[in-house]
Order: sequence, then C-alpha cells, then structure tokens
Amino acid sequence: MSSDEHNPDHAPHPWDRREDETDKAWGAFCLYRDMPPHERSLFAVSEALYGDDEDEETGQEPAKNRLRMPPSWVRDWSSRFSWVERARAHDDHIAEQTRQLKASARVRAERVIWDALEGLASKAVERALAGDTTLLRDLLDRGEVGSPTRVAHSIHTGDDARALFGLSPLKEGGDDE
Repeated sequence: MSSDEHNPDHAPHPWDRREDETDKAWGAFCLYRDMPPHERSLFAVSEALYGDDEDEETGQEPAKNRLRMPPSWVRDWSSRFSWVERARAHDDHIAEQTRQLKASARVRAERVIWDALEGLASKAVERALAGDTTLLRDLLDRGEVGSPTRVAHSIHTGDDARALFGLSPLKEGGDDE
C-alpha cells in the first residue's frame, strides 16, 4: 500500500521506502519494522533472512555459546536508513490508528445501546399513554429511567432517551466525551 492512499498530501511517511534503499535493504527493514517491538533486533532480522541452521559446509550446528552478532551489512543498513526511528514512527502510527478504531467502535456500541434504550423507553411511553404502565413501572423500579418527574418531562418535551435517562445529549459528530 503506498503512502498516497493514507496520506493525501503525498508526503512520505518515515517508514516508507527511501529512494536510495535497495530491494534487499528495504526487505530487511520491513522484517525489522513488522516484528513486535519486544522481539525486534538486528540479530533477529539476520536470523530471519539467513536462519541459524547448521553450517552448510561442515554440517555442524552453530556453537550456541558464541557471541551472536548480526552481519555488518544489517548494522550498516539499520544505521544508514534509520531503522530504529522509522520503526518507532510506524509503531506510534499503528498505536494511534488502533486507539481511533477502538474509540470509534466504542461510540458505535454506545449508539446501538442508546438506540435500544430509546426504543424501550418509547415503547414504555406508548404503553403508558395507552393506559398500560407495566413496562414503565418496571423500568422505574429498576432505576433505569430516572425519576417519574423526568419521565413526564421527557414525554412532554419529546426529548430522546438520553434525556429520559438523565444524560446529556450526544455532541455533534457522535463523540460523547
């Protein structure tokens, strides 16, 4: 996905491919960027690219107690192409998108709840106006509607369920914060 799709002014994101980044360096950065932050390391990139299998020439497993360092070219790419900063910017971007999605989902869920409550309140009011106060009394007894005075005021003014339940109206645009 190109930066243009999410960035209408076409300014590149820090984690986008750099013009001087080779295919191999870009692929290695993508591995690094997409690792969970607590697992992210240059050595992990090196292992992902080349593995830690047995030595092809000798057929022996690598020494487990040796100092394990990423190849110098991985360190060079990381430094030259600012992998740490770019990955951090990507992490921050993903965290913000996640926060926005969660907030949006919460608002949608609240709207569904309020729509259901408004329907229930409307049904209770309709029944009460027709002489059947059972549903309205049940809601009042459970403390879900508010005081009888507030219910009467809501019926009189035609307020929505938020007013009926003693809550402030939703702000314009759907945010309830």
